[in-house]
Order: sequence, then C-alpha cells, then structure tokens
Amino acid sequence: MREAQLLIPLILLTAPSPVSADVTALITASSAVIPATAGCGQTVTGTLSASASFSCTFPGDGRSYSGFAETQLGTGPYGIGVSADLSAKDGGIEGLTWSAVTFAWSEVAEATGATGNGFVSVAVEGPCGGPSVFFVPGGINISLWGQTGLPGGPTGCGFAVDPIPIVFGEPYTLSLSGSLECEGADFEGCTNYSTYVSSMDFTDSAGNSLPGISIVPVPEPASIAMLITALGMLTLGCRRLHGSHTPL
Repeated sequence: MREAQLLIPLILLTAPSPVSADVTALITASSAVIPATAGCGQTVTGTLSASASFSCTFPGDGRSYSGFAETQLGTGPYGIGVSADLSAKDGGIEGLTWSAVTFAWSEVAEATGATGNGFVSVAVEGPCGGPSVFFVPGGINISLWGQTGLPGGPTGCGFAVDPIPIVFGEPYTLSLSGSLECEGADFEGCTNYSTYVSSMDFTDSAGNSLPGISIVPVPEPASIAMLITALGMLTLGCRRLHGSHTPL
C-alpha cells in the first residue's frame, strides 16, 4: 500500500520538461591583437548573446590597443534578428587589432490558423547576404519559409519570390547565420549592425488577408515520445495505486 502511494510523486518528479521546439542558437564573439599576444584578446561563446573585449599595451611600441565585440540574437518583433556592435582600435597600424562575431540560429515552425495553401510577405529591416555587409567582411544569411534572403529590397534585404508561397500547418526551418568582422585603423568603433524581421503578412491562396495567423514552434519528435512515455507511466502508476488499495 505504501509503495503504491509513493509511485505517483516519483513519476512527476522524473518526467521530462514540457515539450520544446527544435531551436538551436550559438554565438562566438572575439576581439584581439594580431599576432596573438598573451593578455591582448578574448573569445566568448554564448547562446543568444555574447560579449568579448580587451585593452592592453603592445610590447615593443608602447601603444595602446583595444577592442570589443558584442552581439545579440532574437531581436525584432518576431525574435528573428541579430544586432552587433564592433570596435577595434590599434594605435595607428592598420590590421593589428580585430573584432569579430559569428552567429547561427534556427527554429522549426509552422503557420497555424488556416489550412491549405497561402502566401506570406516578409519585410526585413537591415541588409542580408554576403560576402560583406556595411563594407565589413562577413555577411548575414537569412532563410524563411523555404526562401533565402538576398541583398537588395527597400531596406537592404529581399526575397526572389515575393510573396512567398506556403502551406499552412506544414513545418519550415527558419534560420539566421553569418559573421561580421572589424579591423582597427586608428579609430574607435566600426559601427552597429542590425538585421531583423519586421513584419510577416499572411494571405490565403486568393490573396485575402489572414490577420489571425500564428507562428508556432514544432515540437521535437524525441520530446513528444518522452512525454507520451511519461504519461503512460503515470497512468500505469495510477492503476497500480487503485488496484492495490485495500479497504480498511
């Protein structure tokens, strides 16, 4: 009797976390002197944000060198965006100081609230594409609803197909990745960089507006299987509890 009563709390404590979406994010921020010198550089890795900085005097010439690299993922009203702030100051010898960020984010999601075929018009604030952005080595790559962002458009990023055809309720991989780099040339600060999805307007196959569409993360198959298993264990535990009950 006592064993059966302890079974349910144990299952609740060991059950998996709520179903999560298939989301990945990784950022690396670096700022340093070239050639590498002890104490004159830093590299930091994070998930949605990272910041690295340094300040030192280069041996041999007595000059001051400094820099920083900061970046943030998940910006904008849809959480699909990146912002970065890079600075590199080298005391007057170009190329000795550099700051850089690399980033990658992806999520599997679906548009719900309608069925069948439709379209989505996507607006992106800021540039995208490569190999350079803002005359800085690197680039920002964005992929939404099966289409890849290209340099151009009214704000610096557009899509070859606009509006983009989609199937409501079908999973799509939304992704954002790239890198930005700044080299010092006796000035403080390169600039701020920002690219994010500012709007997504959905319509049905006839072009009628669908304002009630939601973008919903798709659960990982493994998470669903674990949740079903946990629910099965909980049901079994309840049955054992009732089956072993002996009236007083």
